[in-house]
Amino acid sequence: MSLIHTLRAVKNLFVADQAKYRRVRFGLARGGRLPINLRHQFRMLWGVYEREIRSALASSIRPGDRCYDVGSGDGYYTIALARLASPEGWVCSIEADERLGETLRRTVALNAHLGSRIEIVCAMLGSDIEPMRRRETLDHLVFDKGYPLPQFIKCDIEGGESEFLRGAARTIVQASPRMLIEVHGAATEQQCCDFLRPQGYRLTIIDQAAFLPEVRPLPHNRWLYAVKP
Repeated sequence: MSLIHTLRAVKNLFVADQAKYRRVRFGLARGGRLPINLRHQFRMLWGVYEREIRSALASSIRPGDRCYDVGSGDGYYTIALARLASPEGWVCSIEADERLGETLRRTVALNAHLGSRIEIVCAMLGSDIEPMRRRETLDHLVFDKGYPLPQFIKCDIEGGESEFLRGAARTIVQASPRMLIEVHGAATEQQCCDFLRPQGYRLTIIDQAAFLPEVRPLPHNRWLYAVKP
C-alpha cells in the first residue's frame, strides 16, 4: 500500500464520513466557509487542495477581476476566486449538476463577507446551445445574455474542455482572458493546445505533484495555464 493510501486509511479511522460547513484555514480560499467532508476533502480545509496550481491562480487574479468558474463543483474555486478578486470582484459560478447548484447557493449566502459578487448559472457549457438540456455556450452568455467579458476563466468539466473552448471562441478573441484548464486525457489536452496556440496564447503545462499527489482515476490529468504575453 502506498504512503498516501496508508495515511488516508489511518485518517478515516477517526473521521466521520459526512460533510458540514467548515471555515478554510489556509490557502486560496482561506476564511471561506465550505461544505467539507474530511474523509475526502481534508486538503481543502488546510488549503493544500490541488496545490500544484496555487501559484498560477494567485498570480492571475487581480482586485476587481471578472472571473468564470466553469465546472464549479463544491465551490472551492468559486470562493477562492471571490476572495482573490475582492474588493468588488465578480465571479460567475457555472455548474451543470442541479443538486450542487443548490449547495452553491447556500455556500454563497454564507460567504457574503468576501467582498465579491457571485452569480450562479446551472448549465453545462459546451460548443452548442440546447435549452431543454441546459446546455449553453460562453459566447451565448456573454453576447446574447449580457454577462461580462471575462478576465480569468477556470475550467474543469471532466473531458468537455475542448468543446467549451469552441463555444467560447468569440469571447476569447475579444477578451483574451487568462485561463486555467484542467484536462482529462491526452487527446483533449492536444485539442485545447491546438485551439489556443494559434490565438497567441502561451501555454504552460502543470503536472500533478510528485510528492503526496492526490489520487486521480485518470492516467492523464493535469492543467493548462494559458496567458497572452
